[in-house]
Amino acid sequence: MVSDASTMKIDMADFELIPEARRVSSGSAINISPSGYVSLNKYLMEEISARMDTFKLGFACHKQDKRILLLFPTDTPNYTFPSGGSRRDPAFTQSLVQDGIALPARYAVAWNEQAGAWVGVLTGETVEAARDDVFAGLASGRTGIVLTTPEFLSIHRDRFARSGRIGFVVIDEAHHAGLAKGGDRSAYLDMPDILKALGDPVVMAATATATAPVVAELARMLPITRTVVDETVRENLQLEDDRDLASRENRLVSIVATGEKTVIYVNSRDQSVALAKTLRKRVPDCATHIAFYNAGLARSDRRRVEEAFRDGNLSCIVSTSAFGEGVNLPDIRHVVLYHMPFGAIEFNQMSGRAGRDGQPAVIHLLYSSRDARINERLLDCYAPERDELVTLYRALQTMWRSNRGKTGDDSFCASDIDIAQMCLAIDARTPVDERSVESGLGIFEELGFCRVSGFDDTRRIAMAENPGRVQLSRSIRYLEGLRSRMEFSAFRSWALDSCASDMLAKVNRPIVPRA
Repeated sequence: MVSDASTMKIDMADFELIPEARRVSSGSAINISPSGYVSLNKYLMEEISARMDTFKLGFACHKQDKRILLLFPTDTPNYTFPSGGSRRDPAFTQSLVQDGIALPARYAVAWNEQAGAWVGVLTGETVEAARDDVFAGLASGRTGIVLTTPEFLSIHRDRFARSGRIGFVVIDEAHHAGLAKGGDRSAYLDMPDILKALGDPVVMAATATATAPVVAELARMLPITRTVVDETVRENLQLEDDRDLASRENRLVSIVATGEKTVIYVNSRDQSVALAKTLRKRVPDCATHIAFYNAGLARSDRRRVEEAFRDGNLSCIVSTSAFGEGVNLPDIRHVVLYHMPFGAIEFNQMSGRAGRDGQPAVIHLLYSSRDARINERLLDCYAPERDELVTLYRALQTMWRSNRGKTGDDSFCASDIDIAQMCLAIDARTPVDERSVESGLGIFEELGFCRVSGFDDTRRIAMAENPGRVQLSRSIRYLEGLRSRMEFSAFRSWALDSCASDMLAKVNRPIVPRA
């Protein structure tokens, strides 16, 4: 197994330049496709853009181990990547195949300080040997606690059950289980069957954002017999209200310039990168202490940012909501809501990062009514209207039948952009945003109208031949999308119109069910 890209020892003499001759899952990565494409995914492109003013890169492959690639800044690039980050290079991809690397291949990429380069390592999920060791330790008693995800637990429930030793299951951030019907971590829906397979262990569910509907769903899903509510008020928190401030960037600069630990929340991955880059230029004394953080970063990169922030090597993080629940860094002095959150739970999770050591801390509201309109557009993309879904379905059927007629294959590959363009060709009156495509596919798959396998440029879509009538009311994802829009409408009014004292009363105590 190849070691972690961010810490491995790099000797430039071990690499040879690749002679010059598409998209991937979350986390910075280089994707190699069977059709000969070498692609830097958008998260890697974002990270490169944040570190470099010009896109000049060297590209190299380890001489003995082609599971390791290298990208490095240089004034004399040996390899040209177009602005989209993807180019076709059959000679190089074939050389990988000849060295025993199966395609498609994904190289997880992390910045390596020692080498001053991005190192890409061919990875997969936890290797089988490591899994076997954990399960063996669980069965023998050597391992007493296992940290896992609901998805892994659901898939491997039988292996956990065979140990015969699972007596206590803790579900942290349990509001996700209560929201699972809407597609939020839907593996939680398997929890009743999982617990039965494990022999009905004792269960504890913990969350600081438990609305009445969430608690009702948890009680339905889990064997909850007792509820403990802690309504402690965090008196150390202050709230500074600068909503709709004309020069919010200037105010943000003054906060970051204090050098005190600060988390700034924005509403997209692109914004986290762009704002971090802006702050590095505007607060040069703190430039090396500012980083961005979002769910698109590899787990190792997120861990590295968290550790640097914890140790004081970073003083400011610009993040999406990914740096929220589960993050327990005690000495954050400033939390800045630069953009409007998408709901009350997210508002509380973000604000709750401040002052967890009990010392004074400030929550700064810098969002505006314009942010609310942006959020509404984003929610529209994640929860398409019925007319948009009709157009999307017609486009998918057209592409599927066309591909089957040409190739005989029962499934086809297409990017979100390709599908959105087909929607426009089919009905220009009802354009479908490319960001809506993935949501629409999820709805159709839930209804049994299509099957989706793989991801990004390896994603394949197969449509049902005669699926019957589309009944969107049978799709939980569609109904929850409608509910999300309605809930945001109510939250929007509160977030824009409430007085500061009322807002502080919302964030300095947990959300608990009320009678």
